[in-house]
Amino acid sequence: MFLYYYVVNATGNYIFDALLVDPLVSDINNLSVQCECEYDTNVRDVLQKITPYCSNEYYERVIPKVEFYIRKVYKYFDQNMHGFILYYTCILCSLLGHGSKSNRNEGEGITCNIEFLFNILAACKLYELCKSNLIFYDFLAAMEEGLINVEINKITSGIFRTEYTVEEQKDLFRIIFNESIKFKSMNRVLYESKLDRFVLANSRDDSINKKILDHVSKSSFERLFSLIITLKYHLLFKNNTYTLEQPFFVYNFTLDDDLYQNLVKTSLWFPQELITQFDLQRQEILYNHIFDRTFKRLSSDVNIFEKVFRFAKERPDCYFNQPDLFLPEYILVLFVANDQFNKIISVYKFLAEIIDIKYHEYIKILVCIKSSCLIPKNISFEAYLRIIFEIIFLVDIVSQVYVENNIESKVLHQVQTINNNIRKTLENFQIRYNLDRNDSILVGKRITKAFIDIKLMLVTIFFLDYSSKRFLELKIRKFLDEKNIIRFNDSSDAMNDYNIYLVFKELDLTRHITVNASSSNKKFNLPDLICVLIILTVIGTVCGVIFYILRK
Repeated sequence: MFLYYYVVNATGNYIFDALLVDPLVSDINNLSVQCECEYDTNVRDVLQKITPYCSNEYYERVIPKVEFYIRKVYKYFDQNMHGFILYYTCILCSLLGHGSKSNRNEGEGITCNIEFLFNILAACKLYELCKSNLIFYDFLAAMEEGLINVEINKITSGIFRTEYTVEEQKDLFRIIFNESIKFKSMNRVLYESKLDRFVLANSRDDSINKKILDHVSKSSFERLFSLIITLKYHLLFKNNTYTLEQPFFVYNFTLDDDLYQNLVKTSLWFPQELITQFDLQRQEILYNHIFDRTFKRLSSDVNIFEKVFRFAKERPDCYFNQPDLFLPEYILVLFVANDQFNKIISVYKFLAEIIDIKYHEYIKILVCIKSSCLIPKNISFEAYLRIIFEIIFLVDIVSQVYVENNIESKVLHQVQTINNNIRKTLENFQIRYNLDRNDSILVGKRITKAFIDIKLMLVTIFFLDYSSKRFLELKIRKFLDEKNIIRFNDSSDAMNDYNIYLVFKELDLTRHITVNASSSNKKFNLPDLICVLIILTVIGTVCGVIFYILRK
């Protein structure tokens, strides 16, 4: 606890406005993508070194995640950072892996969280910046020197007895701390970070593993970055490392409650220290370093950073008479209330102005999914700015994954299935339609907007994680049941029924598909009618026979 008070007192006025949790992460509507293992032996070797004695099931579950994350993150860094990224990602995924063993849902494959991908990348970018930018280097060096002084004060005050002088003790501590941030020393990043010495042992207490999982998975990149410092500090605090042979020392950690409490304590002061030390210029340096390659891919606008900062500060709330011209209302309403549409469309319109047109469909997907994060009235400037920047990053990642994972063909197959179901339903109700050259359904001379945007809706849902998809399915099913919409062909697919409902609603034909009206309007009820007539005939015949027998 003394560490926390030391840093707070050293900084003077303490105003808690830092980001501890990623403002784009929520309990629902998070992004994930299926990841497949490429069996990178280097990843397996590092993971087995960091977490030895784990089961094969554990490695088979964690390795694909590490591979996915590092493949994506490597694209944003030069080669000299790859070793650090590999070990850092393995450590993070190990912390998640022990807590997630009981979290997998039945039917869910191995998936990677895209918001977590951003925070891994941004934390590595901040570490790189501390190695290459003097402003950030001085800041981190001062913080780590403060940690060393705290530890030395414990020793010199008589808490621990030692034969070393104060200066000798400081030199020993710097082996762990300050050596990791030698300025401009980019060729030995992994060696100086000492991450290759880390060995993690999971807790036997599943509740501790779960707490650590929640802490890490929801962290902002500042809090993920502070995890490196936390682990080193925890090592000194627990092991009195100054008495050990440093060159050969292995950093053994047990994922116990003490470690978790240190994670929490450090997360309270480090992100705040980061915010209080940075003025707007330093924030711009940080964001530029994180997002520079992303913006070069997505936009040719040279003033994009200034525009994002201005938009986040002003947050214009425009009014649109026809919001459906920008974002499909029937998709957006699945995520936010109607009276919030204008806020979301303002964000979409701004992003569409600064990002190349070929990415606009991805902007629609991300703005819809993350719309609930954009509407709180009391959201801080830091959080709102982070959300806008992170959505732009997610547009970049989702556009890459869409091509690499051949999502187009998977979604088109679903579109065709729903298309066939809509046609079949129209035929069942004897509603005439035609097909255009693209097999789009024409009723009269019009094609419904709902039909046009089926693909967009399916892609949006495709990128939701498992629990978010289930939540959305239940929400849609409840909506349809409240509208008394029939379940087509005994369908358990809520999305299929929702799309049929939207087409019929736009054509003003919902009277055909409500439960009350279905018996008089559905052509496919004729067999039921025949069955009833046969039963009545049989009953009448039986009654006649009985009456005849009684008469005799």
